[in-house]
Amino acid sequence: MKQIEKEYVTWQYELEFIEKAGLGHNTSIIPAALDSILGLCVSHLREARKLEACENVLWGGVLPDTLQQITFFEQEIERESDAAVEVHRHQEEVKRIQRERNEAEEEKWRVELEKRDIEERTRSRNKALASAPEGAALKNQTQDWLDLFERLAQTDNNYG
Repeated sequence: MKQIEKEYVTWQYELEFIEKAGLGHNTSIIPAALDSILGLCVSHLREARKLEACENVLWGGVLPDTLQQITFFEQEIERESDAAVEVHRHQEEVKRIQRERNEAEEEKWRVELEKRDIEERTRSRNKALASAPEGAALKNQTQDWLDLFERLAQTDNNYG
């Protein structure tokens, strides 16, 4: 009986969950609902295993009802653990997607702010150029150069 008490403890099944979920050694992530269900199932399984041992000693065999209980609780532990692993993986996937969305949104805002900064600097430069007497001529010359570069780029694209 003492061996059964030692063998059938909730933490062993929790460790199986942690291993299946790929959590390393992080036992703090075990869902409370799983912990509660495992506790109940392991307790019932432990009692069924004790009954099995007693039946073997007393009658030389185990009653079918006891074997069914053992099988049921072993399957229930497996099923609940597998379901918890799937829930955990789904939650991790949702977190990953949300993190990616946040990163994309941050990048979008960064680009928008950079664009606004460039536009503001361009307006300031154009205002300064326009206010200076030689500024208008310089602005026109700069625009001529920009137009020339744009035409050259288009020519390269046409032949590229």
